[in-house]
Amino acid sequence: MSASSISTDASPAPDNPGLPADAPVALLAQQDAHAMDVFVRQHQDRLYSAVLRMVANRDDAADIVQDTLAKAIENIRGFAGQSSLYTWVFRIAVNEALTHLRRRKLRLTQPLPDASSTGMSDGTDNPADTAANRLDYQHALTALASLSDEHRLLIVLRDIDGADYQQIAAVTGLPVGTVKSRLFRARLALRQAMTVHAHPPDAEAADEPA
Repeated sequence: MSASSISTDASPAPDNPGLPADAPVALLAQQDAHAMDVFVRQHQDRLYSAVLRMVANRDDAADIVQDTLAKAIENIRGFAGQSSLYTWVFRIAVNEALTHLRRRKLRLTQPLPDASSTGMSDGTDNPADTAANRLDYQHALTALASLSDEHRLLIVLRDIDGADYQQIAAVTGLPVGTVKSRLFRARLALRQAMTVHAHPPDAEAADEPA
């Protein structure tokens, strides 16, 4: 299973659905109740999906998303329009998530939510195939959780959230060339981690004759 085959039930959404194209920032700056409601609804699920894969805790992810959206509204006048509104908000979410990880010195080793808990379907009714696919998916998520914060972030941005290189550069503050080289190393690290988790040393040792 390759890094690019990791999927999520949250698909990319347009940046500003439900609000006039020229009005969202102005309306949010005025604390318009409808604008704030639409802003939260259009961004919260996509942010949550990405943040959850960074912090691997549902409650923490929900809190981070709430803090992110509140900070975005409070600081909306600082949005200069140099990137899409979602990219600007996502950058805030990334900073909040990384701060959370540093504060708790969190180095993830536990698996992230499996396919059944996220409502994902593998498209087959064969129980054996279903179990095998879920096991592969679980190995991928476990491997993803074992990566460094930087590598996990790049994989989440590119291969799960579907951001392009310019968007990733805007979120991380890195040059596009650096993004590409680090993403290559992140994907390599993920493949290596997936091999380890799919074939743990203890299991191999158990198969050896005494």
